[in-house]
Amino acid sequence: MKGTEMQIAKKLDRGIQEVPEEDRARIEMAVASIAAIFDFLRDFGYSLEKVEMSNNLLKYQTSVVWRNPRIEREVSVSYLPYDYEGQESNTLNVSIVKLSSTRKGNDVFDASEQFMNLRMYLESKCPDFDTSVLSSLNYEGGLEERVKKVLRAYAYYMQDVAENILRGEDWETGHFHSWH
Repeated sequence: MKGTEMQIAKKLDRGIQEVPEEDRARIEMAVASIAAIFDFLRDFGYSLEKVEMSNNLLKYQTSVVWRNPRIEREVSVSYLPYDYEGQESNTLNVSIVKLSSTRKGNDVFDASEQFMNLRMYLESKCPDFDTSVLSSLNYEGGLEERVKKVLRAYAYYMQDVAENILRGEDWETGHFHSWH
């Protein structure tokens, strides 16, 4: 087991014991795939920060988070297992977070200034972008194969279209899901 894999396994062990076995296997597979496919972030100065699991509203959502403290950015890749019409599926999401706050004094900052949903960013930068490449339901094969295809698509487009964001050279607002 490589160093990154051991780090992830150790961080994941903290929250996964309460998860039913079938979901646990899916989460472990996704986290290992995320770690391997997004290891390129090290080339941009990011290091593995944490693996966290939410057991609240989005049951078993698991996020693998890398941080670059020099440019105050985080990249979070989240996995949420679920079943869709009897087929094992998932939601995969990639966000980039600008850690430095833009607020002054007691002013409340707008979350859309700090969080960037990669899918929304790609849609705005590439009008002909086919978002279906970011859904595992659009691929053939087993769950692991489909998850890896989506992760590879995210990784490819992140490096190709959002490289300046990853390097801390640029930032754009408005690529954020608003729930109200």
